[in-house]
Amino acid sequence: KAPETLNEWFRQKRRHVSTASYYKKRHQFSLGLFYFSKVIFYITSIGLFFFYPWEIMLPIVLGYFAIQYVVIGLWAKKLEETNILYYLPFLEIFLMLFQFAIFITNLVSKPTHWK
Repeated sequence: KAPETLNEWFRQKRRHVSTASYYKKRHQFSLGLFYFSKVIFYITSIGLFFFYPWEIMLPIVLGYFAIQYVVIGLWAKKLEETNILYYLPFLEIFLMLFQFAIFITNLVSKPTHWK
């Protein structure tokens, strides 16, 4: 059964993340690298806007979003969920924040066990 509230979803994700230690090492590495690269991209992009002219940085950031829109857009079209594309930048930021919150929460306390 799919979670109906944000709180239920958060608990479910905590349980899912708690099983990550059973993944193959290469899959653990790939998943970690995926989220790490997104965080590093946003941090360095924001930081470099202070040190480089915006004329250089803006095409890099827009290029990233353009590639993301094309890749996710193709799958969204195939799944008939194109309305998600309007919210994509916000969803990505929320995903990173939620992943970080789940990681910290799981460090502090163990999630409830599977039923």
